[in-house]
Order: sequence, then C-alpha cells, then structure tokens
Amino acid sequence: MVDTNTNMENAIRSAMTALKPDFEEVGPERIKALLESQPETEGEVEVFDTVGGGAGAGASSGIVIFSARVNGATNDYVLRYAPYNNELRIFAEYDIANQFHLHRILSERGLPVPEPVACDANSDCLPLPGFIMERVDGEVPDTSAYTTGLFAKASEAQRAKMHDGIFAALGQVHSVDWQRLGLEKYCCSAGGRTPIERYLNWYWKTAEWSGFPSIDRLQRCRQWLFDNQPSYHSGEWTLVHGDANLANYMFRNDRLVAILDWELAGIGSPSMDIALQVNFNEYCRMAAPPDVQNLIPTEQAWKTRYEKVTGRRLADYDYFRKLMCFTGLIILTSMNRGVPEAHKAAHAQGYEWLWAIVESGWN
Repeated sequence: MVDTNTNMENAIRSAMTALKPDFEEVGPERIKALLESQPETEGEVEVFDTVGGGAGAGASSGIVIFSARVNGATNDYVLRYAPYNNELRIFAEYDIANQFHLHRILSERGLPVPEPVACDANSDCLPLPGFIMERVDGEVPDTSAYTTGLFAKASEAQRAKMHDGIFAALGQVHSVDWQRLGLEKYCCSAGGRTPIERYLNWYWKTAEWSGFPSIDRLQRCRQWLFDNQPSYHSGEWTLVHGDANLANYMFRNDRLVAILDWELAGIGSPSMDIALQVNFNEYCRMAAPPDVQNLIPTEQAWKTRYEKVTGRRLADYDYFRKLMCFTGLIILTSMNRGVPEAHKAAHAQGYEWLWAIVESGWN
C-alpha cells in the first residue's frame, strides 16, 4: 500500500513539473514594455528580481514573479501568461483578457483576489498573452496538501481555521451578483442552452483537442449530464471558482488572503466547488500514507462545514459531483500526456475512480 501511495505521489509531482511552462519565455524587458505602455505610467519603469513561479506555480499557466519600480514606487508583482509554446499544456484555450477582467471586477468588489495591473491579450509587448497582478504575500498549500507543506505542518486548530477561511471565501464567490455584473462572458463558456451545457462544452474542446483516448465513453457521460441536469431559475445559478483545489488558496498567519487561478471560473452551482474539493481530498488520500489519511476530512464533514460556515445548502450535490468528476477526467487525461513514462500508470490510478463516480447510478 505504501509503495502504491509513493508511486502516486511521484506521479502527481512529475505531472506538475512536466507541465510548468518555462518562465524564461517572458523576459524582464518585455514586462517592462508592458508596464510602460499603461496610460497611468509616467517615465521609465525598472523591472528586477525576476524569477519563475517555482514550486508554488500552477501547472496550467506560466508564472513570473518580479519587482518593479513604477512612478517612483516599488512593488512586487506576478505575471500570468498563456503557455501556448507548450504543446503538452492542459487546456486548448487560455483567455487571458477574460481572466484579467474577472480579476478586476472581483477585486474591486472586495473579494480576496489579487488586484490586476496590466493586460496584454494580443501579445503587443509580451511574446505570449498575459496579465500582471499585484503579488500577495502569503503561502499556498502543497499540491499534496496534507502530506507536505502548509496544511501538513499546521496543528489541527490551524487547519480548521484555514478550512473555514476557504469556506467563507467561497461563500463570497457564490454570493456575487454575476448577472448584474455580466460575469458569464468572462467565464469558461461555449455553446449550449444552459450554464451547465456551456461549461461542459468548454471542457469538451480540450477533450477533442488533446485526443482523449476514450472519447465515445466520455461523450456518453456528457450526454447523461445534459439529459439529467437540474432545472434552475436563472437566479439560482452562481459564480463558481471552478478550480477550488486547496493549492489555489493563499494564507498568511492562518488567515486566507487570496484566491488564485481563476481560469476555470464558470456559472454553475456552489456544489461544483465543494465537489471538486472533495475529489481533491480523495485524490490526496489515495497518495498519502495511512497516518496522513486520518488528517484529511471526510466528504460529509467537508460538506457539512461549508453549509455551516456559509449558511448555504448544497443542492443536487450528487449530480454536480459527477459533473466535476467528468471535468476532472478531461484535466487528468490531458495532464497524463506530459507525465514521464515511468509514472503514467500510477498517474492513471488517480482517475479510474472518477469514471466510477460519473457512470454510477445510470439506468
């Protein structure tokens, strides 16, 4: 059992490493040019201490961390850019402009989202589409959140406080008036009659683009999700983060200070974000040794605590867990293209159980 856990842990890390874009694609002179092109910038900009995102960076987009002196003030920033030079990237599409605008709107409304500074969606200054945001000082949990890193070294009370911080922040996200703000146009959305169809069809583009090996089987799952989707009034849908895994939250002194990585945001149900977190916890559990498994909250405990902290009821949870397992299959299978051969089989262990959940209970 330990060997299996170790193999899965190595597979997870090898996948993350293989997919991280090379930050040297975007050098300081290009970043300097983008900052100087902003209407509010006066005079020359200085960019320094430029490094790649390192272990804390996500696998899906390029990250450059740097400092800059603009208008006489020095601040720390993060550049996020589309990894179009990486043929093993996860997603077919990266809409940088939409991510920038969503960041801006949510930041302006007081959500814990890094404030965006500049966007180059058309690569006028940068070699790849990207946007700059202010850097938040804090620490993010490790990819295997309970095995190493922030959550692993925290006390039980500290973990509980950080968990509650996540739920409270998600409560803010799920309460945003997305219709009044017109947020769906900045979210993952393709053709379809309903928010669910539009969200699933956005993922379907990646399934086709990446050469999903069991596409007919996946299509049957998509059709089942279409045929069995809950019927909601437009006011019952909410903004969802879409990638609410624990590594996308930043903490300082056990307090949540930022929600990161909004590229998979959509219009759906709060149950989607909670189901994804449950899936993430179960994935971590499979990769963890027995003593660590006991630290990971159960599905029921996680759901109950979200409802208690936010005062929201998780409606149609079982359906939305199937939906998030469906999107998880597309993500992990696309990721597997970049996993070294020695770890492919172990990495595949991480999604066989997703098939079982998606396909369970069909008539």
